[in-house]
Parts: sequence; C-alpha cells; structure tokens
Amino acid sequence: MVLSGFSARCKRSGLLCALACFSFVLGAPVGFVLWTLLSIAYALCDFVWKGVGSVTGWPYFPLLACGIGGLAIGLWNKRFKSAPVPFDQVMVQVKREGGYRMEKPAAGAVSFFLPIAFGGSVGPEAGLMGMAAAGCTWVGDRLRALAEKMGLQSDARSARSFLTKSSRRFVYAFGILGGIAGIVLYTTFLPGGMALPRFSAPEEFSAYSALCLLVCACAGWGLVIMYRLASKASERVAKAFGDGRQVLRTTVCGLVLGAVAVFLPYVLFPGTQQFASLGQSWQSMSGWVLLATGVVKTCLVAFCLKMGWSGGPYLPLVFCASVFGYGMASVLGADAMVCVCATVCALMGAFVGRFFGAFVFMLFIFAPQSIPLVAVCTAAGIVLPMPEKLRPKGLM
Repeated sequence: MVLSGFSARCKRSGLLCALACFSFVLGAPVGFVLWTLLSIAYALCDFVWKGVGSVTGWPYFPLLACGIGGLAIGLWNKRFKSAPVPFDQVMVQVKREGGYRMEKPAAGAVSFFLPIAFGGSVGPEAGLMGMAAAGCTWVGDRLRALAEKMGLQSDARSARSFLTKSSRRFVYAFGILGGIAGIVLYTTFLPGGMALPRFSAPEEFSAYSALCLLVCACAGWGLVIMYRLASKASERVAKAFGDGRQVLRTTVCGLVLGAVAVFLPYVLFPGTQQFASLGQSWQSMSGWVLLATGVVKTCLVAFCLKMGWSGGPYLPLVFCASVFGYGMASVLGADAMVCVCATVCALMGAFVGRFFGAFVFMLFIFAPQSIPLVAVCTAAGIVLPMPEKLRPKGLM
C-alpha cells in the first residue's frame, strides 16, 4: 500500500517535470518570435528616420513622415481591423475566456509595426502583451493536449485535479523561463530588440536635493494628472470624427504629431531608443525646452492612443518624466539623477496606483544605490491625492 502510493507520487512528479520541460521548449520560440517582431519594428523606425529622413535632410520631414504614417495606419486598420488591443482588454479576455487568441496575427503584426516605424509617441507594450498572451494560450493548449495523451486528463475536471494551482505555476514558470531563453538566444546572435533605460545613482544628496526631490515628485504626479486630462480631451476629439472617419482621424493625429516634432523632436518615438542620447545631450539643451518637451509629449502620448495610433503608455511616459526631470535639474541647478528619479518614480507610482508593481518596474531602470529614493518617490506618487474623476477604471 505504501509502496504503491509512493510509486504513484513518483509517477506524478515525473510527468509533471515532463510537462514543465515541454513548457520550456514551447516557451523559447514564443520569446524568440516576440523579440524578432520587436526588432523588426525598431528596424523599420531606423529605416524611416535614420535612413530616408537623414538622406532628405528636410527640416519638415517629421510632418511628411508622420502624416504618411497616420494615413497608412488608418487604411490598414480599416481594412483588416487588426489594431493591437490595450493591455486591460487583453487581461479581461484572458480572465473571461481562459486565454487570448489573435484572429489575424500577420495583419496584427503590421498594425504593431506601423505606429513605431512612423515615430508615434506610443510604446510597444500593448502589442507585445497581446502577442505574449496569445503565445501563452498557444503553449497552454499544447500542454493540455500533451496531458491528455499522457493519460493525465480526460476532461476539464480531471485536468484541474491533476494540475493543481501550485503545479500550474510550476509548469508555466518553466514556460516563462523558456520565453526568456528565446530572447537571450535572439540577442546573442542577432541585433535589435529594445533597450530599457538605465539611470545611474545620484552623485550627491543634500538638504537642497531633498527639497528638489519633493518638487520633482509633485511634478511626476502632476504629469499623470495632465496625461489623464489629455486622455479625456483626446477621447472627445476622437469621437467627434465618428467611426466612419478612421483614416482621417489617424492622419490628422500624424500631422499634429509631425508639426510639433518639427520644433520639439523628442516628442517622437516611444523613447526607449532615446534615453542614451538624452543623457548625453540634456546639458546642452535649454531647461525650459526640456520641460516643454516633457509636458507636450505627455499630452501627445494620450492623443496618439485615443486617435488610433495603437500602443502602450508606460515607456513613453517614463521618457516624458525623465526629460522633465532633466529639465528640472537644469532649471533648479540640482543633481540630475535626484530629479529624474523623483519625477519618474512618482509618475509611475501615481500611474500604476500599486506600490509593488511600480517599485519592481523601477528597479529595472535605476541603480541599486537608488533603491531608498526609488521607494520613497514611488510611495509619494501613490500617496498624493488623485481626483476621483481621473482615477483609472481597471488597468491602464
């Protein structure tokens, strides 16, 4: 009796490990494909702006490129209805249906490429999360099929009895590791991908730095309020065009973005590829220009998203806060990293509304020595009061 029970547990553990290994094997190509698509998007962006834009040398090229991009986005999404779905809607579908499936993956990939290629002030997060959710669903379907072949399940009820909550976490954790391995494999042998910003620790911290920290934290919180107000205003503008003028709406958005970019070039792009150049050149720029760029780009992120340039707000808003932080450092004569840390962390805390998620994300972009400042400023963004009408409904 004891031996049979022990044998059953060993068999169960062995099969669970087999499923975990299979999950890892399936996760690797998913991660590889996601990073490939992201690399293609940024390669197209380089072709448009560093290739064609540099050759022409025309100062009004952003107006032309963004206008053409808006027209292309509108025509493509009107024809295929394949625009990336916002992150919160993806999660709602995952919870409701137990997975997420892309009906038109090829058309969806093009819809993901276009806003990034033509300089949209939107991030790749929305498209990536949708494709990642679809990839996870694909992996889950094949794991269930394998479990049936192994005789582990014959119906949904027996599947739940074998794959307990902890067992599912174990299996899916290996799938995530496989996805990470796929990304590492890509970056090892191929160029491209997305570079996260990385900020160094403050060089000094004094009483004056503490005062600047407070001012910049309030500024980061204020940028979130500005973003939400701009979102509401942009939504009204988008509704004024009506559903039948989708192409006109995205084209007008491109023309507005391009016109502003002629005077403030940093309003273009998600910002992920600009952090390094900004860190090297901000001291040669006017502090007021940096502040204006942060404010205007914050509004344009909301405008692009509401007007049909699909994408995500997170990474562009981090860039908005960082350029605003550099502007504050220039105007106040304070340590740049103190101002940037305070502005970015307070913005993310106010935007996400949950300390743990915002804090963990900030740990990826700030040096370990900055952890106390990161914690304080993230908490400040959450604690500062947000008007009820501007509180997000669900995930942003």
